[in-house]
Amino acid sequence: MIVLVTGATGFIGGALCRTLVERGDQVVAFHRYSSSLAGLTDLPIQRVIGDLTDEASIQAAMRYYPDAVVHLAARRLSTRSLDPLYAVNVVGARLVFQEAFRAGVRRVVFVSAASTVGCVVGRAPDGGKIIPVTESHGTELRIEDEPFTASKKLAETEAQWALAYGLDVVTVNPGQVVGPGDRSRRKLNLITRFAEKPPTFRFEGGINLIDIRDVVDGLIGAIDYGERGRRYLLTGENLTYDDLYRKLSEITGKPAPALKIGSGAVNRYFRLKQRARSLFPAGGSDSDPARLAGKYYFYNNESSRLALRLRPARPIGESLKDAYDWLKGENA
Repeated sequence: MIVLVTGATGFIGGALCRTLVERGDQVVAFHRYSSSLAGLTDLPIQRVIGDLTDEASIQAAMRYYPDAVVHLAARRLSTRSLDPLYAVNVVGARLVFQEAFRAGVRRVVFVSAASTVGCVVGRAPDGGKIIPVTESHGTELRIEDEPFTASKKLAETEAQWALAYGLDVVTVNPGQVVGPGDRSRRKLNLITRFAEKPPTFRFEGGINLIDIRDVVDGLIGAIDYGERGRRYLLTGENLTYDDLYRKLSEITGKPAPALKIGSGAVNRYFRLKQRARSLFPAGGSDSDPARLAGKYYFYNNESSRLALRLRPARPIGESLKDAYDWLKGENA
């Protein structure tokens, strides 16, 4: 099978390309001119230099007539202008779907994000258990508050339009991906940030973490077993921020934050920053941890795991340890 992977030089893309080669597929790697090839140098693959804002380069990649396309490429962070994020994540996805249809691609696996499914806001009044959301959950998003997630949700709409026109599209929604080999985010991933500058305070909320190897298995499962038009959660372990910081403290030896601030106060601070952006450093709200206060990104992906024939997710403590050990080796 010929598989075109956009965003092939990223964390997930590099790991996917390697696994596809190992199972005997022919891989066409689509990436920008400026991308590091450190994760692909020893792989027998065909590379196409391009950009999601350049329709001609997408057309050039489709001339290999792939059987499947895994669309991973995306812009993660916004600036004060949301135009670049929209151009890459929404219009770029539209162009990939359009050219895949023209090239007769049998299946496109579109990689979105678990956060587009939504989250649970706040605990029950008695501090009860958080009930994870599933693929059927939906939520309204303000692009000003959640630029990246909102752009991915808009791209999911583009996928539905492509589906209506006859393209076979399967959408997958990974949680926060961790594990060894994250070359593209050596300085920005949550483990490095905690090790170099532990947070000074914590708040209510939670996150879902999944091992990179489980994500790759899920993407291949979506190629082989996914049902046309469906979306699948690729998620792992649900952790409160207290649990996450405890695990990171055990792994790195750095202290977990002792001070806890109420979510209401953090939410008010975040809204102030949104109303008075000119008074704060440049950068999108998607890079501001204050946006996460009181939100539990907890997911139940049992139906997706069964449909894609996936094993239970790896224990996330082991994944975090593997990632930390790899990062120490890279930075030694």
